[in-house]
Amino acid sequence: MEEYEFIEGPAPSDYHLDFEEALFNIEAHRKLQINEAWTSFHILNRKNKSVSAAVHFQVKDAVARSPVRSPFGSVEFSRSLPEILLFEFIKFFEEKLKSVGVNSIFIKNYPQAYAEDHAILTQTFFVNLKYNIINAQTGSVIRVSPTNIRNLFHRSERRKLDKAIRAELDFKEIGSGYLDKVYSFIHRCRTKKNYKLSMTLPDLQKASEQFPEKYLLFGVFHSGKLIAASIAIRVKEKILYDFYHDHDSEFDRLSPVVFLVAGMYDFCFMNSIRLLDLGTSAVDGLPNFSLLHFKKYLGCKPTPKLTFEKILD
Repeated sequence: MEEYEFIEGPAPSDYHLDFEEALFNIEAHRKLQINEAWTSFHILNRKNKSVSAAVHFQVKDAVARSPVRSPFGSVEFSRSLPEILLFEFIKFFEEKLKSVGVNSIFIKNYPQAYAEDHAILTQTFFVNLKYNIINAQTGSVIRVSPTNIRNLFHRSERRKLDKAIRAELDFKEIGSGYLDKVYSFIHRCRTKKNYKLSMTLPDLQKASEQFPEKYLLFGVFHSGKLIAASIAIRVKEKILYDFYHDHDSEFDRLSPVVFLVAGMYDFCFMNSIRLLDLGTSAVDGLPNFSLLHFKKYLGCKPTPKLTFEKILD
């Protein structure tokens, strides 16, 4: 394992990544979250001039966070990386952060279903190294396959889908130029239900403008009227994350979200996306059981999404 080297700072420009970096960990996206005080750590493979692992922290007021405001950050690494090096890498960046006065580290892991083996290793190693789980949420994902999503739905959701089809609802991908309209629609729907959106329209527009192929809009229409919509993010080539969605409550009888999810599933299949993430189901840190049950009936499987903290001595 002499070919591996741990470094603090940016990876050399002539090295290539030996893993697919999630959108939220890409430097340009991290700088959209906050444009200062980022510290990066990498494992380099000098033999083949590749980056085998990476993690990025925003350091402020003696606290290191990965990420700052995105849904997740954490360590990403190559499939070929020896497990012992991953374990030692966590110790390495912890000691480096401690040496510059950091007294606490927060790491929000990606949903386990994104990369089962990787998530299990990082989660286990964090616990081994005395990190505490300070937040645990249940994510809901649908594995995309040639199987018609109708066959994944519970019979009650199949009936809702049939009703939506009879009502001639129309699913469409919406151009990015309509982000303001889709955001405003979802915002109105959430406001009626006393829910807030975590991201402002200007911040979302900045991200969409910089990564137009990653921020996707979907809508369900009834006689030309938008009645349900989703703002989704292609966080990896084969993963689509339903960031925000909602529907006009006046059309509850047509269950447009069921039709929306069916349309997004078909979009995923047509575009070689293998995982549709419908997000977590929580309110104030506790499970939202009705939402979790609804997603289960849509064919979702549960997956843990954990946040870790370590107070440094």
